Amino acid sequence: MLDADPVSVWLERGAEPALIRPHARAAERSRVEYRVTVRREGVAGRSSVAQGGRQVLEPGAATSLGVIRVNRSPQDACTVEVVIASDGGKRARWRFDCPPP
Repeated sequence: MLDADPVSVWLERGAEPALIRPHARAAERSRVEYRVTVRREGVAGRSSVAQGGRQVLEPGAATSLGVIRVNRSPQDACTVEVVIASDGGKRARWRFDCPPP
């Protein structure tokens, strides 16, 4: 994780599975840069979309890292990668399968 500040990242599962909603939480206040990348590959081809920014993670509070819409079929492979970097330059990476369509 990042220095002494444990950070957790997860995907929120909403009513609309096409929406990818990553969230982060830190044990201590942390200024971070983040990048969320969604990759999809299937019969119709492959695509990749990314977004990022800066965020302040408050202790114990869930913080949204944006929303990405992905249209795909059940046969498509789809992954989400979240990379978070602290002000000190430490990086952490999480990988998830996209929620089922």
